[in-house]
Amino acid sequence: MNWKTYTPTADADDVDMLEYPTSDGQPMAESMLQWEWIVLLKLNIDRMLKYPDDVVIASDNLIYPVRGNTSICIAPDCYIVFGRPRGLRGCYKVWLEDNLFPQVCMEVLSPSNTAREMEAKRQFYERYGTDEFYIFDPEENTVEVFLRRNEKLTRVESLEGFVSPRLGIRFAWNHLQELQIIGSDDCVFYNYRQSEELAEAERGRAEIERERAYKERQRAEVERQRAEVERQKAEAAITAKEKLAAKLRELGIDPDSL
Repeated sequence: MNWKTYTPTADADDVDMLEYPTSDGQPMAESMLQWEWIVLLKLNIDRMLKYPDDVVIASDNLIYPVRGNTSICIAPDCYIVFGRPRGLRGCYKVWLEDNLFPQVCMEVLSPSNTAREMEAKRQFYERYGTDEFYIFDPEENTVEVFLRRNEKLTRVESLEGFVSPRLGIRFAWNHLQELQIIGSDDCVFYNYRQSEELAEAERGRAEIERERAYKERQRAEVERQRAEVERQKAEAAITAKEKLAAKLRELGIDPDSL
């Protein structure tokens, strides 16, 4: 892996003596299910966007929107910034990033999260410039979507036909009523285990197809050989008939009169 650290260039006026922590001391996830979903989002968005050079995709990375105030910060479970160089950052300082706050922020609910806490986060993202805010609840198989309209992050009431303006993702529920995220490339967001199972199933299908094609080639070869035998028999019969006709003519007998 070629992981590179990106260090924004700071002008003299941007330099201050404050230390901006790279951790808020909170666990990245409180349950295995929450962790699975955070990883699912991060890795599949990487895959979908093919990790371009001008997009930052990060998880649980502290964002500081106000220079000189280390108490104003937030660490989304996943965030995306379009228009900034990719690379590893200890934290994301908005004033050193062309004043671009993440346009897309995502939160995955943990067992301890409250509605009040999520509303506070919505207000934070609304205030500092997020265009799309997602709240995933893996326990309930739900997602809430908020889009910026008239400077407000407003909840999308119906997700039927919804497509993310920034990411191009959409949502569906499978036959088990499990929430699925479908990328702009029409690929479903799968975790590593699911991807391996799908790959194994695809390999199985490919092997069956190869076996079917092999048997079809064998059948075609048998048919070709049978046809060749029939052709040779027909040619031999014609040759024999012609020889007989020639012999009869030698004896003065018209073969057509027989």
